[in-house]
Amino acid sequence: MSQAYRFHGPANVSVPDRPVLLRKRKKQARERLHLVGADTLSISDHNGTRAIETYAAVDGRAVTLTRREVDLITLANPGMEPPAALEDLHPWLPECRFLNDSVASLQAADAIVRRFGQHFVSASSFCDEKWNTICNALRQSSIYDARFYSAWHLPIQEAQILEEVNSDRSVIAIDFNGMYPGCMQHDFPKPSALRLVRLDRDLDPSEILTTGLYRCVLHEPATDFIARHNPLRSFHAGRHLGAQLNEPIAIDLNEFELAFFSRHFRRIHLVEAVVSNETISHPLAREVRRSFARRKNYRHQGNKALADREKFLATLMTSCASRPSRPRRTFETREAAMAHVRSHYGIDVPADEPEAATDIWLDGRKGVTVHHGDNGVDVRGPALQNGSACHLLGQRIVARGRIMLLEMMERILVSAPDV
Repeated sequence: MSQAYRFHGPANVSVPDRPVLLRKRKKQARERLHLVGADTLSISDHNGTRAIETYAAVDGRAVTLTRREVDLITLANPGMEPPAALEDLHPWLPECRFLNDSVASLQAADAIVRRFGQHFVSASSFCDEKWNTICNALRQSSIYDARFYSAWHLPIQEAQILEEVNSDRSVIAIDFNGMYPGCMQHDFPKPSALRLVRLDRDLDPSEILTTGLYRCVLHEPATDFIARHNPLRSFHAGRHLGAQLNEPIAIDLNEFELAFFSRHFRRIHLVEAVVSNETISHPLAREVRRSFARRKNYRHQGNKALADREKFLATLMTSCASRPSRPRRTFETREAAMAHVRSHYGIDVPADEPEAATDIWLDGRKGVTVHHGDNGVDVRGPALQNGSACHLLGQRIVARGRIMLLEMMERILVSAPDV
């Protein structure tokens, strides 16, 4: 049996006795920026120009205009904490070019701050603020929310054509503008009302399922579409691989995903589900609509930077509920550490996979780091049951966006089979 995205089982949760209280985060103090310009030989700030090797820590947060300047300062001062780059902190800013003149770079950074500084907000503080709004609206969540952490989670990424070499072919690009904010407008299961139900039966394609997440097994592809455009992936030895459709596939799917896949598989067996009879609106649904309206207004005014800022903030709002705390646990051996990863997160690692590939996937995809230290093997990963996140909100947004794209692909292929 194939296991989609290598979650061979759901995250392990204890038997709940009461919902978990969602924990707010403290408001962060705004940092004072210390602007720095850099070129290959020198750095400049309000204290003057000097050799780049003399860079030192400053009061406040040191920032340069571009990441190229950060790289130059880092290479010239090994061991020192490098500054940040405005183009990384605020990706919505107009294009920031490396000038290779520390004085000119400092002046350009100062001009950017004077023009846009009142609109600066750090991604972490913005997400903390919106997370607190979610906490005020929801108050509590069930520990079964941890099941959504281990559900099918990767989005379908965009494809870009760099060069078209076939003269008889046309390439059509479809931009789903504001797709994730649009996905926030649908219903979500009430987090505090989640319950686990045992099913152990086949899905009837005509039935209306309760809102929630279903552990299921997909049997036998029924359409040419799913065979040609198989979105189900696993990971092995540094590569994402398509799941084998000629054998059963175990996966967690939301009820709207099951409605799509029921058309493309001959049989779907439902094992169990985490469902809620009560549904809610996303606590930030109205706010993200306002952000989209502001974005369109800025765009009509020709203010691309602030329009891009609204797009950036709306993207943050779609994911701000999935930022859990990450405690660390130490184990005597790697075997014990990986047993914890398997039982706590439902992640099973193939025996023939290199350790380095496993560690890269864990850290890059799910925020779980495995580090060999002096006292043993440290595992640092998200806390799934302490109320520091609500995974179902982010997971269902990505899942619904995935289905929107798949359904669009399906409609295009029906009307133009030769695409």
